[in-house]
Amino acid sequence: MLGGMIVGGGLMGCGGADESASRDAAERRSRQRQAAQTDALLESIASQLRTLPEAVQLDLTPPTVVVDSRSSTDGEDIEAVIVRPDGVPPEAPANLLRVPRRNARFRAADVRPDDTIKYFARIGRETQDRLREAGDADIVVMEAFEFRVAQVLSDNDLLIVGGLSREVDTPFRLEVWRNVDDRMEQISSQLAAYARRRDPPVGWQPSPDEAELRQLHERVNQWLRQSGGVSEGRQAEIKRWLKTLPSLEQADPISDLLTVTALAQGPFLVNESREIQQAVWCRDIARRVRGNSASAADQAAELFDWVVRNVALMPSAEASPNLPWEAMLHGRGSAEQRAWVFALLCRQAELTPFVLSVTETNDTTARTLVGVVEGVRAVLFDPQLGLPVSRQPGSPRADASLAELIAEPSILRGFDLPDSPYPVTAEALVDASAWLVAEPFALTGRAAALEKRFSGRDSLVLTVDLEKTAAAVSAALPPSLAVKLWEHPFETLRAKHKLNQGRRNRDIKEFLPFAWRPPLWKGRVLSFRGVKEDAAPKGEVLADPQDDLRAAQVSFMDRTLRPKDKLIATVSSDVKRDIYRRAKVIATYWLATTALERGDYRNAISWLGNSALIGPDAEELRESIRYTRARAYEALGETATAAETLGDSASAQRHGDQLRARWLREATADGSAPNANAPANADETK
Repeated sequence: MLGGMIVGGGLMGCGGADESASRDAAERRSRQRQAAQTDALLESIASQLRTLPEAVQLDLTPPTVVVDSRSSTDGEDIEAVIVRPDGVPPEAPANLLRVPRRNARFRAADVRPDDTIKYFARIGRETQDRLREAGDADIVVMEAFEFRVAQVLSDNDLLIVGGLSREVDTPFRLEVWRNVDDRMEQISSQLAAYARRRDPPVGWQPSPDEAELRQLHERVNQWLRQSGGVSEGRQAEIKRWLKTLPSLEQADPISDLLTVTALAQGPFLVNESREIQQAVWCRDIARRVRGNSASAADQAAELFDWVVRNVALMPSAEASPNLPWEAMLHGRGSAEQRAWVFALLCRQAELTPFVLSVTETNDTTARTLVGVVEGVRAVLFDPQLGLPVSRQPGSPRADASLAELIAEPSILRGFDLPDSPYPVTAEALVDASAWLVAEPFALTGRAAALEKRFSGRDSLVLTVDLEKTAAAVSAALPPSLAVKLWEHPFETLRAKHKLNQGRRNRDIKEFLPFAWRPPLWKGRVLSFRGVKEDAAPKGEVLADPQDDLRAAQVSFMDRTLRPKDKLIATVSSDVKRDIYRRAKVIATYWLATTALERGDYRNAISWLGNSALIGPDAEELRESIRYTRARAYEALGETATAAETLGDSASAQRHGDQLRARWLREATADGSAPNANAPANADETK
């Protein structure tokens, strides 16, 4: 019996060990499955980021006009008042839209509930402000108030959803539109929410790749949960650097987003998928543009020149508070926005950028310069001039260090023009403010966690090591300059949360061509990616080497973007005609800039002379067209023509254009003009 018990006990012991080993093995297999799932999810995210341009939703039917002057009984405009229905108390909303001339035919035209009324009311500013405060109308584009049809009462009477707090007794022109595409309905609803309620303040744009970004947001958060969340090791560093910013007021709209806890912990926010896309754009541009030089100054000069060619300067007072991706998309921005885009390109190129704020000689204006560290020296660029601050003013080379600019004041005086002295002095550089460029997202733990997992061709810089960057920048600056965190990214976010309705309406109007004409968006993002594969071996008839810049041009040539003017003229709606014309102008201009990027300089000049860019519709691009034409002539080695073209500049960058023209003339005279670049063979036709 005792022996049996011993044997039994031994058997029981073995059974327990087996169960424990089995549990351990099961746990290992579970962890391995979890790790495999996490890795697979990460690969799907990386693959998604590689192919964002291909995810653009191109199938879109713009809204149709159901009622306008063409459908009226007399061929004249349909004009309506908005009043209270008979018998309702005076405090009730005015929600009856009535056509006094009785020429509307609402029922005969099959107007339906939920159709959109465009009410072109020239209402006084006081009434506009009252309506906006009351939330009675969505002012989405131009001067058209938007209402929804609630009920069709007769051929000349409609009930509208909601109504107004006061009657509008002066008849104004109207149109009735209908969205026949679910996506267009979604676009209209999102724009109305932003126009009316600033909802959301950031990331409101219904871009053609919006569905892909929503999926990206879901995937990165799923990956974050599976990978175990974020490390909280950066909290002390973040807290220390946030103290270099002006103290945030308790009621500040972004104060909750900038707490140490919010930055160090938590999931990806919806708008941060756009920040990831922005980083991808900058990474791809930096890889293509930075060149092969080992010199940080030379690489930075190439990246800066890309910004100048692709983001036209506009006065800071006129610029919306745009994020870098918005400035890149629209192709224009303030000096600060140019500096920000440049800093992001440098970040992806693993350079060390910084910003200097310099008091101009009038002692009332701060000028934004941007620099890059090269060892223990720093080189500067002036986003307002569109030039490096170099020993040869106007030259694209960054060949003067900050220390040399301070020690040799005559270098800066070379940037003076006879009628316009350069408002930066050596003394001002000594007293400048130095800033590190980092956005709230770049300080988050979630960005750091994701960045660590990308490698090889998918490497993506999403964060800034503030301590390391500060040490490198400080070593290259005069000891008198203390390094702090740049306020501009945070001020931009704050401004977006406070943006007034007039600015929101303008931003919506500028974005509509991208929403209504998806090939415009696709062409732009293809031009950012810019991948070009080697030609296929001879005989590989099925091979189709990737050429993104060529594909971008094909996209810009889409028939929906460049219809004949006489076809656009047949569109009855002023709003729709304006969108179509602007889309055509933008697409035509980008055909030229993409040709310039491809090295097809003659074709670029040809596109810049296209009829779409000559008329009044292209007026806002006039100076950009001039600058791009000059750069194409310069690349061809036709420096005299380039200098003459730049000499006529009237842009916000005029001072820099004049300096570049002077440099080209001097270089031509002494035989040191830039070497001509052979234009690429091109088969694009107008």
